[in-house]
Amino acid sequence: MDLFRQLSYQELVRIHNITRVREYREGDPVCVEGEEGAELYIVLEGKVRIFSGSSSIADLGPGEHFGEMSLVDRVPRSASASAAEASRVLVIQRKDFFNIVRYERDMAVKMLWRFVNVLTRRLRQTSRDLGEARYQLELTLEDEDTGRFSMDDLVDPESTHRPFSDIPVPESTPPDLPR
Repeated sequence: MDLFRQLSYQELVRIHNITRVREYREGDPVCVEGEEGAELYIVLEGKVRIFSGSSSIADLGPGEHFGEMSLVDRVPRSASASAAEASRVLVIQRKDFFNIVRYERDMAVKMLWRFVNVLTRRLRQTSRDLGEARYQLELTLEDEDTGRFSMDDLVDPESTHRPFSDIPVPESTPPDLPR
């Protein structure tokens, strides 16, 4: 599994000791959007469908994981998951993951690095998908006068709402980080 690729044999045994295996029949819910999550899921067998509302986000197969954000924060789940077919899933609880972070730092760094790699890959794909969707929207919506439509046409020039305007922008690198 990609998530555990850099772990030693002893570290893998440690992970094995904190995991639980759950089995799901086709259609069974694994986690529900809006509920607080406290578990990371890793697909061992079968396929798990990730969705938000009625929109399908991804189908994950053996070796792929989801729910890693719930190990880091206590925010309600941003998507639901259900078994797209009979599946076996490995589960790691937040409290067990925190024990690894507290007491087994080398192992924690390896796992967190893998999380960052997966999240980076997902963010890049989302950016590509968003760019493609924006392009398709611009092609679809055409202005009757010019035959062309711009995304700027969707913004009300009279609006005082400015997204992200209340987020402070740091002037320099924080002193505790290397320059």
